[in-house]
Amino acid sequence: MSSMQLEVERIKYIQLKERIVSSWPEVDEETLHDTLEGITDLHEMIAVVIRSALVDEALQSGLRAA
Repeated sequence: MSSMQLEVERIKYIQLKERIVSSWPEVDEETLHDTLEGITDLHEMIAVVIRSALVDEALQSGLRAA
């Protein structure tokens, strides 16, 4: 996954959040969060980046021990 893909998804998330809040100003934070999580891939993309970093760190540790 490229940083460009992550940036595009982050912008999409922000734009959707702004549109939802402007259309429904009374929306509570939990509903807003759940809605955005359901209609964007940002959370999944962040999880992929974190998993990749953890795998890289484990591989690095393994190579140092060898």
